[in-house]
Amino acid sequence: MELHGFSVQSELGRGGMATVYLAHDQKFDTNVAIKVLNKEFVHNENIRKRFLAEARNMFRMSHPNIIKVTDLIEENDTVAFVMEYIDGETLKEYLDRKGKLKDDEIKTIFSQMLDAVSYVHEQNLVHRDIKPSNFMIDKKGKVKLMDFGIAKNTDANSAEYTQTGTGMQMGTPIYMSPEQITETKSVTAQSDIYTLGVVLWQMVRGQKPYDTKTLSSFQLQMMIVNDALTQTNTAWDAVIQKCTQKDVGRRFIKCAEIAQALNTTSIKADPSLDSTVVEQQIIEIQKEKSNFNLSLFVGAILLVLISLSLFFFKEDEIKGQLQEPSTVATSQKPSDIDTLKSGDTAKPYAEKPTSVATPNTPPDKEKRKETKTKIVEEEIVAFVEIEPEYPGGIEKLYEEIYKSITYPEMERENNIQGTVYISFVVEKTGAFTDIKIERGVNNGPNLGKEAEKAVRLLKPFSPAKMNGKAVRYRYRMPIKFTLK
Repeated sequence: MELHGFSVQSELGRGGMATVYLAHDQKFDTNVAIKVLNKEFVHNENIRKRFLAEARNMFRMSHPNIIKVTDLIEENDTVAFVMEYIDGETLKEYLDRKGKLKDDEIKTIFSQMLDAVSYVHEQNLVHRDIKPSNFMIDKKGKVKLMDFGIAKNTDANSAEYTQTGTGMQMGTPIYMSPEQITETKSVTAQSDIYTLGVVLWQMVRGQKPYDTKTLSSFQLQMMIVNDALTQTNTAWDAVIQKCTQKDVGRRFIKCAEIAQALNTTSIKADPSLDSTVVEQQIIEIQKEKSNFNLSLFVGAILLVLISLSLFFFKEDEIKGQLQEPSTVATSQKPSDIDTLKSGDTAKPYAEKPTSVATPNTPPDKEKRKETKTKIVEEEIVAFVEIEPEYPGGIEKLYEEIYKSITYPEMERENNIQGTVYISFVVEKTGAFTDIKIERGVNNGPNLGKEAEKAVRLLKPFSPAKMNGKAVRYRYRMPIKFTLK
């Protein structure tokens, strides 16, 4: 396959908006990477504009730790840009392969990351998508930042100035700063600093800071907004905690301050604080905390059930008018709770069969009035051990949804911003039914239909499980809308 003088050899990666290919530059006899906007978005003015802005932003970059863009292609239905090719792997792949890193290795890699992001901020840009998969590491250990697809230009005098409205969430869920969730209009360089702290935590611990397999998107967002990252019990904690302060004003102001803190801190001064020593201790503490929380939860449930039993028993005793009650089986679905936190193992909550009293039959009636009963055969479980999981994870789920939303239809509305909260039942087979729009967005009455349409195009989930068996489950998720 030929593309504007380049011989395309293979696909390197694919996203919701674009595909990256390995190609050979025939003029200079060297390999390059080409990012091509997917055909369905070529004529979408907003997406095309953002794609070209990414190319121009990267072209302006001139830093050894940032991937260089060398050419832009715009002809017919092809919109693409050419980048230097890095023979290596992403930091995500590196961490997946090695787990937690040694302190010296962390310092070497993280220092280069700081240099790259610091330079980006000097260019009046906020990257907004700092994460391990957006850093490449070549065979010599050189780190390169890439993917400026959602970068925000903070220079109001620039033609590329990005005016982000409140309500537009941009970023990768588990690496987002609190303000990227709650008040996106105020996103600044400190948002990238927050995310650098999250990535540093992952490098120290060798795992992601949040388990998206057990947390719903709502739970994840609430944890990011309200809960501090857990201590790693290493010498890195001071830097991580200052980077990830919820209050923007309490974070480092510049990446240079983080670098200075690293240089003035003896990371391995105390061997007992090395990240490889205290891991088992942390695991034991987490287990004890999880077991304690579970005991509290189960105890609270038992107290509530005992209280309800005593109340209804006493009420029946006082009335004393029960005559051949009919049995009714019911299913209860809490409207505001989908799951428990990881570690909780409560059984599905369902009401026990309830006795229903019928009024006394008048003397002139030979037969009592029959009470009809409704049997609910398949209850929707409120508490599960394993939530439904989308193939590829939560990031892929959102990618598929946003890919399926028809932006031209959105653009006919004015001042669209806010969140659609949508829910659907994931059946035991993984298929979903009963799609509901639980809340719409500001000034966008048709966007609930857009969200529903996108959900209908999703692939089947792996079903929720309770006691090892598949169960029905109502899945809720927020979908953000704002015109770009």
